[in-house]
Amino acid sequence: MNQYNYASIDVGSNSINLLLALVVNEKIVESKTESYITKLGEGIAETKKFSEGGIRRAMDSFTAISKILNYYKISLENVICVATEASRIASNGASFYSVVNNKFGIKTNIISADTEAQLSVLGVLPSNLSNAVILDLGGASSELIYVSDKKINLFESFKVGAVSMAKDFNFDMVKKFVHGTVSGNEIILVGGTAAMLGWCLSESDNFDEDKILELNITLSEIESFYHSIKNLSKVSLVKKYPLLQKRQDSFQNGVFVLKKIIEAVALDQIRFSTNGVRQGALIQHLSSLR
Repeated sequence: MNQYNYASIDVGSNSINLLLALVVNEKIVESKTESYITKLGEGIAETKKFSEGGIRRAMDSFTAISKILNYYKISLENVICVATEASRIASNGASFYSVVNNKFGIKTNIISADTEAQLSVLGVLPSNLSNAVILDLGGASSELIYVSDKKINLFESFKVGAVSMAKDFNFDMVKKFVHGTVSGNEIILVGGTAAMLGWCLSESDNFDEDKILELNITLSEIESFYHSIKNLSKVSLVKKYPLLQKRQDSFQNGVFVLKKIIEAVALDQIRFSTNGVRQGALIQHLSSLR
């Protein structure tokens, strides 16, 4: 059993993502991840607050996470927790995180869209890559990040995600944003929906991160895959792709949003990363200790 001594938690609109890490000399040497579907941001575009169901599922997830932290004897001082778009919007967000802190001792930092982009870059960008376009699809928002010389050169957060309906979103906004400014031909997809899309395209029986990271596909492959699933019932979708059980309500919409944004950005070499904000948050925390 690996003795993890750090944890990083990313509270998103659709899921809470946990990273357990073994840190030696302020470097991550071993890690594993867990994901809990909460739909915390469900309906938030209309209500501007977390629903009772979302709060209940999120509290259940924090209960499970707290048990894991206790099992590995991870000090609460070594637990980093950040929250993103839905938490920026929710009028009851502060009160919810106050309850989380009082009950579990986990302090949550609601981060700005800019900080979210910076953490995503830290977590996603390989050390040998200095230029990239990163598309981080969440439940309620999508962050498009152009990195040049390892610095964010261009960034925008669009109010469309895997959970929020995309039918009223004008994807020409993305096209206008990137027109004449993004160079290169490769885009890295990040987030839960992206990771599961990578799994589907890898044609593996199990979720194999190495196989997902090795993928190098084109937009036409994503378009073909989307057309193969867009009219499937949720029962048929899960029967064909069992690991989508937890994301059956948002996966088809999420793939549609990914497809439309990639079309707008007009990059045709597509890769995947299973890392994200939670890894970036821990890396940033460790660098602050040096």
